[in-house]
Amino acid sequence: MITEKQYTELCEVSNEILNRPDSKIERVAIPWLHVIREHPIFLAKYETLFDQNNFLGLFLKNIKESFSNRLLWWRQIFRAIRSDGKSWFGEDDLSGEIDYLFISHLLNPNQYSKTEDFYYGNMPNDLINKNKSVVVASISHFSNHKGFFNENFVKSNVPRLFFSDSLGFKREIAIRKRLKKESVKLRIIAKDERKTLKKRIFQEASKQVLAQDAQATLRLEHQINALVSRLMPKVIIVPYEGHAFERIVFASARSVSSNIKCVSYQHTGVFRLSNAIRQTLSKQYNPDLILTSGSESKFELEKALSLKKTPVSILGSTRGIIDSKGISKTRLLKKRNACLVIPEGINSECIRLFEFSLMCANQRPDILFVWRLHPIITFEKLKKINKNFKSLPQNIILSSDSIEQDINRCNWVLYRGTTAVYKAISGGLRPFYLSIPEEISIDPLYKLKTWRINVNRPIDLFFYINKDLNSNFEYHVDNFEMAQAVCEKKFSCINIKVLTNLVIKRPFNQ
Repeated sequence: MITEKQYTELCEVSNEILNRPDSKIERVAIPWLHVIREHPIFLAKYETLFDQNNFLGLFLKNIKESFSNRLLWWRQIFRAIRSDGKSWFGEDDLSGEIDYLFISHLLNPNQYSKTEDFYYGNMPNDLINKNKSVVVASISHFSNHKGFFNENFVKSNVPRLFFSDSLGFKREIAIRKRLKKESVKLRIIAKDERKTLKKRIFQEASKQVLAQDAQATLRLEHQINALVSRLMPKVIIVPYEGHAFERIVFASARSVSSNIKCVSYQHTGVFRLSNAIRQTLSKQYNPDLILTSGSESKFELEKALSLKKTPVSILGSTRGIIDSKGISKTRLLKKRNACLVIPEGINSECIRLFEFSLMCANQRPDILFVWRLHPIITFEKLKKINKNFKSLPQNIILSSDSIEQDINRCNWVLYRGTTAVYKAISGGLRPFYLSIPEEISIDPLYKLKTWRINVNRPIDLFFYINKDLNSNFEYHVDNFEMAQAVCEKKFSCINIKVLTNLVIKRPFNQ
C-alpha cells in the first residue's frame, strides 16, 4: 500500500517526465503517467515501484502483463481487419461550423436511449433551445458498443456520435509503430537515469506505452482531428478528471484550428490530493478555460501554482443538490431506519461497501440497507464476482429508483470515494465513511470535521445509528443547515450563460 509521502514523490516525478523537453504526444498519451488522485484503485498499478523485494511476484507480474498486452493487441488487429475504418458512427447528417462540440462517455448500452447526458445533463439541449448548434461525441466503455447501437439508440434534439474502437488495419499499425518508437526512447532514458524512482518510472512507462489504453488514446487523436475538421466547432468541451485523453483531445483539436476554444469541465469536485488536474503540460495540451461545479472547486484549482495563468469559472453541476426548502424539520425527524449505500463505479469499491453493509444487515435485521450502483456497474456482474451477493437478506434492497427517491427513504448514507454523497447529505442523511486502516483517505467530505463519522467495524456504525435513534434524530436537524452550506459550495446550479458567452468573441472572464 502506497503511503502519502510515496504518492507525493510519484506525482512529482511523473509530472516532470511528462513536461520534459523531449516529451511528445506519444508520451502524453500514456495514461499510466497521469497520476490522477489518491484513490487505492488508481494507486494499485504503481505499488511495485516502491516494493522491489518480491522478485518472484515482480517476475510473474511482468510475464502476465506482457502476455495480456500481446493478447489485447491481437484482439485489436482482429477488430481492425473487420473494421470499416470510420472514426465514428451515429448521426449521419452533420453540418459544419457548429458552436459546441461536447466530448462525453458512454458507460452502458442503456445510455443510447437517454436524452440527458450523464456528464452534461441537459446543457447541450439548453444550448440548442438558445439557437446554438451542438454535437455530443462519446467514448464508449463497454464491449460491442457498436452492436448495441442499432437496438438501443434513440434520436434526440442533440446530434450524437460515438467513437469507433478501431480505425482499420493500416492506421492501427501506424499508431503501434509510433508507440514502439516511444517505448525504445523511454528505455534508453531509463538506462542513463541514476535516481532510483525515476529510473523505475521510465522503465515501467516504456512498457505501459504499448498497452491498449495508450493505443486507444492515440486513436482518439486521429478521431478528434477528423471530427473537428468536419464540424469546425468554435468551442470543444471535455470532462476534467485528469485522464491522458483529455490532453490529447485539445492537442488534436488545435492542430486543426488554432482559434478553437478548449474548455475543461471539472464536474465532480477536486479531491484532497488530486494531482493531474492541478498540473499544466506544454501549451497545446492545456485548457484555455476550466469550468467548475462550484465555488469550492474553483478555489482549490486557483490555489494550484501550475494553473495560475489558466482562467477558472463556475458553471455549476447537473448533479445538483436537494433544495433545503423542500425538506421540513418533520421529515428530518421521521424514523425510517434505512441506510443508503453508494459506491463509486469501481467493482472493488462496490464489493468493499456491499460486503461491509451485508455484514451489518445480518447483524441488524431491523435496519434496511439500500444498495445503489453507478451506471457503469451491474448487480449481475457483481454476483458473478462475489457469490455472497447471490442470496441477500430481506433487509437489503437493490435499488432501481432515482437517487432522490433513495435519499427520501433513508436516514443515513454509507460511502467511500463517491461525490454522490453530497447529494445524500443535502437531503438530510448522516454520512458514514468506511475507512480502511493504513490507507490514504479518499473521503470527498474530508473538510467536514463534524457530522461525518468514520467507521471500519459494524459496531462503529451501530453506535451512531443507536445514538440517532435514541435522540429522535435531533443531530440530523442540528447539522442540516451546515451540510447544505457545504454542498452549495461544491455543486452550484447550472448557469447556462457561462456557456453561451463562450461563442462571443472576447477574452475569457476570470
